[in-house]
Amino acid sequence: WLTDDSTAMQAIGYKEIIPYIKGLISYEDAIENLKRSSRRYAKRQLTWFGNRDDIIYVNLDNYDNTDECAKECAQIIKGNIK
Repeated sequence: WLTDDSTAMQAIGYKEIIPYIKGLISYEDAIENLKRSSRRYAKRQLTWFGNRDDIIYVNLDNYDNTDECAKECAQIIKGNIK
């Protein structure tokens, strides 16, 4: 079984909801903590990806449908589009 110091228990979601399950914080506080942790994680991801020059961003809004996007992504992966 998982203990409080298990790697899985440090994942976003688990570490915020466990105090609620244990009766240490309110449901509302657990949800706020989860939202805050998620925002912080997203910001770290954006910072990390923003510092990379080798990433190709694909905006789904630029395509009429997901099939077109998937085809172009396949071409990018194959190295045919930069």
